[in-house]
Amino acid sequence: MAALRKTIALGLIFLLPASAWAAGSDPSAGGPPLGTVLLLLLCVAIAYIAAHLVVDRLQRSFLVISSLEYLLLGIALGPTIPHVPVFRDLSGLFPMIALAAGWMGLLRGMDLDLRHREESNTGAARLAMTQMICVGGGIATLSYLLLDHLPAVRTTWQVNAACAGFLGCCALTSGTAPIALLMKRYRVEKTMPAILERLAHLNDLWAIAIFGILFGVFREYTPTGALLLSPTEWIVAGAALGIVLGLLFTPFLGGEESANHRFLAMVGIITFASGAAYMLRISPIFVNLMLGIALVNTTRSGAKIRATLEQTQGPINIILLILAGALWRMPPWELTLGGIALFVGMRWLLRYFTGLLATWGTPWRSDTLQSLSSHGSITVAMAISFRIVYQGALVDVVYSIILGSVIVHDLVSPRVLRRFLVDVGDIKREVQA
Repeated sequence: MAALRKTIALGLIFLLPASAWAAGSDPSAGGPPLGTVLLLLLCVAIAYIAAHLVVDRLQRSFLVISSLEYLLLGIALGPTIPHVPVFRDLSGLFPMIALAAGWMGLLRGMDLDLRHREESNTGAARLAMTQMICVGGGIATLSYLLLDHLPAVRTTWQVNAACAGFLGCCALTSGTAPIALLMKRYRVEKTMPAILERLAHLNDLWAIAIFGILFGVFREYTPTGALLLSPTEWIVAGAALGIVLGLLFTPFLGGEESANHRFLAMVGIITFASGAAYMLRISPIFVNLMLGIALVNTTRSGAKIRATLEQTQGPINIILLILAGALWRMPPWELTLGGIALFVGMRWLLRYFTGLLATWGTPWRSDTLQSLSSHGSITVAMAISFRIVYQGALVDVVYSIILGSVIVHDLVSPRVLRRFLVDVGDIKREVQA
């Protein structure tokens, strides 16, 4: 049942502080008392309950997507707050981070069902492709030029390029949470929201694919792995790993098993794939993206698997936000606030002109891309995956810029989307309370 799957996913949240304490505690030093750990578990449980009983109502009333409270909870549990050393040693959580990030990659991969393509995807594919070139490429290029002239965080050109590419990938993503939020409050026609969801998923697919390439190209500047391959070979290896695992696991998912059986089977599959990606130091999101594409196009129950996993997306997103907060390190504030404003402004301008270019001579509205301004959970998954590989003052700044952009767009994106849907006539009236 859905309740069981959500309970299991929520259990992962409860296990995070305990596993971090076990990994980071020094028996000779005593470690934190058991009462502290239980108190922190209680805080996580209260945060989760508040999100469903209080925050959900506030979101519908004020039209905002709330992610700040989970980021703050993660910061409170992380080493940034020295008086609460639960996440003292985050290295013990890296496999869990890879699992949570890979979960989101698998969901996006299962959106690419080649057996059920629709004609309306043609225009969405054109928009996504143009945005990938103009927005992603534009922000990556501008970011590299700016980062190369920052004396406060000066580093090698390779790290600058990796950070610039990461910013470009995050600029591509589009979250669908504002669509779900508006459909709770308003009577919304489903034609345009369905199109926007397909466009958002295509944007995420491009972002994850380029993110996987980024890991391969700049692998030599990450911790040395056991295998010595060229960047191209690492990229091919990551894609092949996901596809091969998908083909190997297809026979186990082809029957008429129950939803709970599918869920537990997918937990094992994602854990295996994410663990393999973590051990090889390649992107778990990219590997699971290819795994999802292989599964949805080869197994008979691909649509059922996707529906099963979508029911746990909320708890997994909470895990990602808590982990993102725990991995945060305080950067120079002036540089970070300026970077957030610059990134948000560049992303808005480039999306605006890209919309004009991509929709020229088509029935699509030029502000379609602007309506999908929210980043979504894929951005958070990519951010924590990037953060555990790359280190340094510049990485701290870039990581903080992305988290700041996530918060800003979560606050404004529902209202931007509401204005768009009102203009196209898909919002009729509010849902009666």
